[in-house]
Amino acid sequence: MSYFEVRNISKNYDVKAMAQLHDISFELNQGEIVSIIGPSGTGKSTLLNIISGDESADAGSVTLNGQSLTENDFAYLKSNDELDFTLNVIENIMAGLSGEKDIDAARDMIEVFGLEYKDKKNLSELSAGQLQRVRLAKSVIKMPKLIILDEPFTNLDEFLKKEILNELFEFMKSKNMTGILVTHHLEEAYSLSDRLLILAHGKVIQFDHPEKIYHHPIDVFCARFTGPVNLVASNVLSTTDDSVILKGPYGEYSVKGFVDGKKFAYLAIRPENVLITPEGEVKGRVKSREFLGSTYLYKINTGEKNLILCKANQFIEVGAQLQLTLKNKAFILPI
Repeated sequence: MSYFEVRNISKNYDVKAMAQLHDISFELNQGEIVSIIGPSGTGKSTLLNIISGDESADAGSVTLNGQSLTENDFAYLKSNDELDFTLNVIENIMAGLSGEKDIDAARDMIEVFGLEYKDKKNLSELSAGQLQRVRLAKSVIKMPKLIILDEPFTNLDEFLKKEILNELFEFMKSKNMTGILVTHHLEEAYSLSDRLLILAHGKVIQFDHPEKIYHHPIDVFCARFTGPVNLVASNVLSTTDDSVILKGPYGEYSVKGFVDGKKFAYLAIRPENVLITPEGEVKGRVKSREFLGSTYLYKINTGEKNLILCKANQFIEVGAQLQLTLKNKAFILPI
């Protein structure tokens, strides 16, 4: 039995505009962190509200260590969580607590979240980042077994948000806390999570390790939602137990995978795996260049309807001719 389990959660509303959930199931080991990603309005916050007990499900269950989840088991951080500005820092962190052990725990939280010498400060004297650290300290002082985060730091700039998230997740890992994070930022989801859950149309579309989802998405939606991808429609010529031979506008390719008797499939490849080579099988001309910091993203016109996306370290002039190979780390997606 897994440590944390969501089983067959369903929720329907009479209002069609409200997100519906259909038979949602997943499980986590103790200390694991999952990020839930998906389009807006697909039910991510509804799922968190059901897990926390803020909403009731029409069907299904949520258990922690085989028992129903209680308020003492988790902390739920939302983007609109408010602090009490009539209290100072340590009073906010200790809200509802008063014992000597609680005071010691609050001082530990002040140290963990970088609030030294701020314990007696009024909240109006703190920066936005310090206020978020107070929220974190207040949430985890009771050492919950599960942390639920619904985009709690949307009002912070990206650098500060990343810093605070890293602090929180490092603390959670040190205490073997399990975590659920809803985010719209792929970089956060990839870097912070042990597993990703893609939620769309009220259903779990894919649930796996970030690397597996990025390099082996199960369908076109997951491939596109998790990052830029080239999709080349191709005919299936033949199959073996572990590979498929495809023929498309750029020739024949043998790719590991399975297509379940289909006659057509996409040859799919991420832009960083499109290689610029002196003797590539695809000729093209650079149509545009986007600087991404450590790399460039190029759009290459090969004469086909869709441009080829290519990530590369080298600077190439727009209009330059080059040759590409699509053989590196390509995968298959059903049409």
